[in-house]
Amino acid sequence: MEERKKINRDFKQLSVWQDAISLYVLSSKMLSGFSFEFLEISLGSCGDFHSSYYSFFKADQISKDEFESLDKLHY
Repeated sequence: MEERKKINRDFKQLSVWQDAISLYVLSSKMLSGFSFEFLEISLGSCGDFHSSYYSFFKADQISKDEFESLDKLHY
């Protein structure tokens, strides 16, 4: 426990890090019924992730509100 106190964790204060965590939480809740392998690969690339949730939206697998929430946070 004492060793962890010495590790620099200032990155957690960066808004980009906090946004990434928020995006992960939101997307994992919305897309929990989808193939984990597909999502894991998609989350590896920003462009691929956008393509994933866009295709889910076009296939009526997520709502417009869900799409907008993901898209707003993603960009």
